[in-house]
Amino acid sequence: MQALKITEDQVVNWLPQRKQASYKGTYGRLLLIGGNQNMGGAIQMAGQAALAGGAGLITIATDPVNFPAIHASLPEVMLVDWSDVKQVQACLQSSEIILLGPGMGRSLNRWRQLSQAVYQEARTKPLIIDGDALTMLAADIQDGICRLEDFDQVILTPHPGEWARLYGSQPGMSDPGKVQAWCDHYQVYLVKKSEATQLYLPGQDTYYQNTCGNPGMAVGGSGDTLAGMIAAFIGQSQEDLAGALLSAVYCHSALADQIYQDHYVVRPSVIARHLAAFMRQLSLKKGV
Repeated sequence: MQALKITEDQVVNWLPQRKQASYKGTYGRLLLIGGNQNMGGAIQMAGQAALAGGAGLITIATDPVNFPAIHASLPEVMLVDWSDVKQVQACLQSSEIILLGPGMGRSLNRWRQLSQAVYQEARTKPLIIDGDALTMLAADIQDGICRLEDFDQVILTPHPGEWARLYGSQPGMSDPGKVQAWCDHYQVYLVKKSEATQLYLPGQDTYYQNTCGNPGMAVGGSGDTLAGMIAAFIGQSQEDLAGALLSAVYCHSALADQIYQDHYVVRPSVIARHLAAFMRQLSLKKGV
């Protein structure tokens, strides 16, 4: 398979214009689901990145213990109790893009509750599966109860350990052709995270290769931040899912490279803090 490099020019060309005659509903209604009692920071970082990445309206479904911290850092978002099934169902119905997993934990009961709600209410909407939800999904795949093919658009964002669990014990987990075949089988978009992140699209004979990034990004929360950016970018460009994905991957790493010039590590919250300015600079290159 041929690898295509992700370039800044592609991102500049994709970047949506913030039109004068627009409002918050123009730029995507997002539902982010995650954050148990011990890992509320994960869904908080995803929310920070989604907001900075341009999302119009964000709701976070999480454990109520996280409400005070999220209210304090993200007054722009709405919060619901993720154990309130009716509230979660209502949010799934009204949202356009769903992110499931950051900081969710590995409670089987929680996974069954949330994944079933998503299956019932949001099969036709872009669904990003990240973090602990990938580990729970991998178990479903191994048990033969996975229903990914029933969804219209699923984006998986595994790091190497999560990818190994998803792919299973069969040989070829690093072979692009076999990775593509896996994506085609389940009809999913795959952001295969590593020091050289790859993006696979279903039904293609090429894949995208990220050329940005640095070892300073190897800290907890980097993936949560990327997941929030992906959700925000899709919300602003639902008609071009591939463009949104490659742009999110590029912006996440390219901005981190800028930060890494002056910092030993790249804190994910710092990426979110500078993301809006970074995207503005890209937009000026486009003339919007």
